[in-house]
Amino acid sequence: MAASGSYFVHIPKLDTWADLATYLSIGFGTWWLWSEIVHREDIYLYMIIACYLIPASLGVIKFGVYPSYHTWGVKIAAVSLGASLYPLFLADIAWPLRVSVFVYVVAALEEVAITLCLSKPQSNVGTIWHVLHKQ
Repeated sequence: MAASGSYFVHIPKLDTWADLATYLSIGFGTWWLWSEIVHREDIYLYMIIACYLIPASLGVIKFGVYPSYHTWGVKIAAVSLGASLYPLFLADIAWPLRVSVFVYVVAALEEVAITLCLSKPQSNVGTIWHVLHKQ
């Protein structure tokens, strides 16, 4: 299995499921511990959910599989979101979350553009620039 490299084909899917499990646990945990803050910032949290679901749904509709692009934009958005949770829940400072939502929207738009540009599913594409220059 290791010699053929087929093992590594499954890693992006595993990573995608790990991402989903992480996001769900953060969502449920924060709602449980800091429900007042979560309710106050709910429009931004709904935007984050939409930024996750819209590109994923488009990928499933177009390719029949969940996309595992792992773009640089999504990685930056995930780090910014994670970092924004500390000031939000420890000091009740919301602006870092709101900035990270903007980063997430840009990353989601890039994923939508990638889905529209690709003719078949790909994993770990980097950026839209990488996709356009491979074609």
